[in-house]
Amino acid sequence: MTDTVKILNELIEVCEDGFNGYKTASEDVQTATLKSLFSELSQQRNTFAQALKNKVESLGEKPQDHGSVKSTLHRAWINIKSAFTGGGEEAILTECINGDKVAVETYEKNLQDTSLSADVRTLVQSQLDHIRTAYNKLNQLERVKS
Repeated sequence: MTDTVKILNELIEVCEDGFNGYKTASEDVQTATLKSLFSELSQQRNTFAQALKNKVESLGEKPQDHGSVKSTLHRAWINIKSAFTGGGEEAILTECINGDKVAVETYEKNLQDTSLSADVRTLVQSQLDHIRTAYNKLNQLERVKS
């Protein structure tokens, strides 16, 4: 398995964790704005994961099933579940921010790999830009709610 495929598989898992985290968040908040935003971000991450899987397949490999990403990201999204029972919507928003922070860091780290082809780099950079936009929007929402 090439370094590029390893990177793409790691980013697939990042997106799948985001998909599941945002899906859970959208189901457990009451505010229409947050429900809509989390649902939209869940779909976005699902779309990103599919694009990355397609890229892996175009390289003649099969996308790896779970297990490659450090537990930090998974833990960040799992914390969303515990936020539902204790801290309400503000806690859920905070955990979504934490999940996206780790996602941004993971994308940035992988973009430093100089072996990535131009088309892979363009795909990953585009997704990172969208994740950063979401991260910034969530941070703005948290500041307003505080």
